[in-house]
Amino acid sequence: MDDFKLINGIGPAIERRLHEVGLTTFAQLAALSPDGLATLVEGAGVSPERIVKQDWIGRAGELASVSTESAEAGVKTREQEEEATREVATVAPPVDTASSTEAPDDLHLELDDASFEEVLAEEGGEGGASEVDTSRIRAEIGFRISGARAAEVISRQPNYYVHILAEVAASDEMAVLAAAHGRLRPGVLTYRTAVEFTPPDVGRYQLLGTVVISDYNAVGVTVGPKLKVIP
Repeated sequence: MDDFKLINGIGPAIERRLHEVGLTTFAQLAALSPDGLATLVEGAGVSPERIVKQDWIGRAGELASVSTESAEAGVKTREQEEEATREVATVAPPVDTASSTEAPDDLHLELDDASFEEVLAEEGGEGGASEVDTSRIRAEIGFRISGARAAEVISRQPNYYVHILAEVAASDEMAVLAAAHGRLRPGVLTYRTAVEFTPPDVGRYQLLGTVVISDYNAVGVTVGPKLKVIP
């Protein structure tokens, strides 16, 4: 888990909020747009303008590069240590490995296709007539936990985080439209989460759904429909 407080303007409260929505690394932070990041910390008094002025995303990208370089250096160091160990082992007596066990497979996070539908809400019109307001969208995402570590992971009841994203057509910008979180439950491998959100500004978008179990570095992505918002 990276230390977001290394970025100018991010204190303990904002860092805690980012962790609550499943963001734990500089790389994840660097992949967001200022508007998307401001949405995630809504309620903390942070505007997209402040994020741009203090360069949160640019700084996160720089720190992510440093973390990657450090990790690569660590891998080289371990390889060198392992090589030295192998050289010593050539003159050491053989070790009985019959009782050793194979490491379990990685955790698998499988997502179903996300469903999106307009939320129809009736409001009173003139003369008591009903008017239909379709100003919100409801999304549902289902996912399954599988793999050799599945039982171990759900027994520890970690949090999972669900995000609905909108990729702006013909650009690299990404906006977070909705976020929700829950907790895995012992004995339960299949989950389904529903969220509602207000459509983004006028434009064309590709909708995406993500599920993150940050404690185990498990991420799943499902591609939704294209969305066209008109005036």
